[in-house]
Amino acid sequence: MEKTKKQNPQMNQNQIENTNLQEKQFEKEAMKVSTVSIVVNVLLSLFKLLAGVIAHSGAMISDAIHSASDVFSTIIVMVGIHLAGRKSDKEHPYGHERMECVAAIVLATVLAVTGLGIGCSAIQSIAKRVQELLWFLVCLLLLQQ
Repeated sequence: MEKTKKQNPQMNQNQIENTNLQEKQFEKEAMKVSTVSIVVNVLLSLFKLLAGVIAHSGAMISDAIHSASDVFSTIIVMVGIHLAGRKSDKEHPYGHERMECVAAIVLATVLAVTGLGIGCSAIQSIAKRVQELLWFLVCLLLLQQ
């Protein structure tokens, strides 16, 4: 309520209460959607991982890791929304809305690291296959002579 008054001193008490109610409803809905997202992504990750291991599919295992990173990302979003919804205090007279930006930066970093990890794993897998193919070709050449 304090931050709303400081941002717009012309607002009356009813407008301030309505704004605070809307912010609380937003936070509640965001947490509900995020919780459902976490449950679905955990199940999806497990099924993809199982399918990837059974089928020996690096792509499916990578997709399972990506879905698992979505769970972590959703948790970061939930923490960001919770922290951003905190009321203004002496040290933060305009509130904590900037925590959403901090959460977005953390989220971008997590996604970048996950992508780089999956990319490095794919490159290593390709390099291993190329090395195996080269050894096979060398053996074929030696056998022909």
